[in-house]
Amino acid sequence: MYASTAFFFICAVAAANCAKLPSSFTKCHRKESNFGRCLAAAVENAVGQLDKQIKEVGLPNMEPLEVPALRIGAGTGPVAFEQNYKDVLVSGFTKLRCSAAAMDFAAKTLNMTVTIPQLKLEFAYEISGKILLLPIYGKGPGVITLDELEQVLTFTFEEFEKKGKKHFRVVDSKLVMNPKLIQIKLDNLFNGDKALGDNINQVMNDNWAEVFADVKPSYEEAFAKIFFSIFNNLLAKVPISEIFGEE
Repeated sequence: MYASTAFFFICAVAAANCAKLPSSFTKCHRKESNFGRCLAAAVENAVGQLDKQIKEVGLPNMEPLEVPALRIGAGTGPVAFEQNYKDVLVSGFTKLRCSAAAMDFAAKTLNMTVTIPQLKLEFAYEISGKILLLPIYGKGPGVITLDELEQVLTFTFEEFEKKGKKHFRVVDSKLVMNPKLIQIKLDNLFNGDKALGDNINQVMNDNWAEVFADVKPSYEEAFAKIFFSIFNNLLAKVPISEIFGEE
């Protein structure tokens, strides 16, 4: 509903043959006594290398991550307009810190807590509606930054077999986003009226917590779908035993 399906073209590049994790990735065996700590370090290590595409395991360049379109639905409170973004560049993912990771093989779930020092979205926007009861409209370039963004991710898997190897497939993903600060800059509001535009930008930044709370579920759903697609690309190529070791 909220993320453009145009982004999910990356799902179509899953390889027919099984691949190995890149040798530069940290590998963790499920039977290690410190498996959780190893897994958290492995996530941080792997994502930190995604400043370039790793085609052999289906992972895109995430610095920046290019999202053709992103739609955030109108809130039910202060954000009374739909946010339509195009040509979105998302930067900052590769700097994430992973503080916890837990894989439950019986329940087929993975839980992770990560913090991104600053996530920046640069885009072309088109909006019309009201924010905090004030009219807002415009079309032009914009930037949103989310500082010290904590993300709690939950992936649910199902198992399937390909060419004699067991693989996981993500069937559900949930995300909770908790930023410490959000800064918003929308250029060319009100057809370029600088005084009105500066005033609305200031209002949004002064009330960022209230503004974000109203559309938070939309952002969480949109980014959960993006992570869903990226992770499934990896899992389609790399068998379970290669990622987590033999049972």
